[in-house]
Amino acid sequence: MLATILFVALIVALTALLCAGALYRRAKVQTRRDPLTGALNQSGFIEVLEDESNRARRYLHPLTVAYVDLDDFKLVNDLLGHEAGNSCLETVAQTIEDTLRESEETNSLCFSARRWQKMYAGC
Repeated sequence: MLATILFVALIVALTALLCAGALYRRAKVQTRRDPLTGALNQSGFIEVLEDESNRARRYLHPLTVAYVDLDDFKLVNDLLGHEAGNSCLETVAQTIEDTLRESEETNSLCFSARRWQKMYAGC
């Protein structure tokens, strides 16, 4: 009887630990991504950039960072409204993702206040 209770308690404790770990991983992903575009936010991009920079140095591979800025984007929000602006941002992010080669890591796209940065490892 005691062994059964201890076994059930162990299963409950392990389940709680697994759930807590899954919640932590999900929260970490959510804090690294822009909720509108799904692209990495600045802190997520810096984290990936540090990893890729270290890898590029270690293997002597080039690393390129591309920067895209939407000039006068405020006009879209002012003239058409924030919903249209959000739609525009989502479209730009999706277009950038769609134009990447399949071999490129799509998680290295970063969005921050109407600006995108894209890292190209090995280029």
